[in-house]
Amino acid sequence: MVQKTPIPFKETGMALYSIDVVAQLCGVNPVTLRSWQRHGLLKPQRDADGKRSYSDSDISRAHIILHWVSRGVPLTQIRAILSGDAKQVSQGWQAQQEALLYHLEHHETAKLRHLLWRYGREVPSENLVNDILRPLRLFLGSGRQAALLQQRAMLDVAIMEYASFTMHTARKRPGAPVLLLAWQAKDSLELWLEAIRLVSEGLRVELLPYPLPQPELERYQVENFFIWSDKALTLLQQLQFEAWLAKGLAVMLIGPAAKTVFMAPVETPPVPAAENDGDIPRDDAGDDAVSLPA
Repeated sequence: MVQKTPIPFKETGMALYSIDVVAQLCGVNPVTLRSWQRHGLLKPQRDADGKRSYSDSDISRAHIILHWVSRGVPLTQIRAILSGDAKQVSQGWQAQQEALLYHLEHHETAKLRHLLWRYGREVPSENLVNDILRPLRLFLGSGRQAALLQQRAMLDVAIMEYASFTMHTARKRPGAPVLLLAWQAKDSLELWLEAIRLVSEGLRVELLPYPLPQPELERYQVENFFIWSDKALTLLQQLQFEAWLAKGLAVMLIGPAAKTVFMAPVETPPVPAAENDGDIPRDDAGDDAVSLPA
């Protein structure tokens, strides 16, 4: 839990908070708070050095803004809501997805990047990744039409550029260095999306964007390891994961496989080499599994 560290304000006696503290309390980036200010949603005070200072009232207002932003309401409408002038509120993320899709359909790569960067400032990274970018990529990859695949490729390049920008910017600030890598990933772009999300949590992310079957984590000087897997771990991988934990490495499994309940290894009778070429028995059947009759 983040501790609020008040900054004394001599003239009024109010407790004020720095932009970094407020960003942590709201779960957003400082750049997002600045964007909300430019839209007239927040009006922080300034100290003698020009630094922003936020009151408890500002923090409450920021949480209200976050409530509406997380539901896909544009900032222009949120301003009307806060002033009591809103007659109709359009919720959901379809408008943002369609705006990006428009630039993709018209091959406007510069405008696409500009809009993606804008959403990165205005929208919490969790919503940007899970409510805008992932659904849009799913739509573009749902068919085999050449046009949609080309548009998805354009979007992926823009996402990688934005993720690289956020990771580079995060390295200029103090924070915990972490390593993000994959064991199993059918879609390596998912790691770039996770990098955007982790950076928003104040982490300095180092990314290895391709699956590594046998990563040597001990060689890296980082505080935490985030391992992506979109499939249930094999028995060998489960044993490796447990070995890292036993060594005291701070490893965390993320992705769809993180929902898998880890089971204690079960002693399995040896299988003749002719049947499985000597491979270690797996705890999952893989994509080509055939269900046996009961």
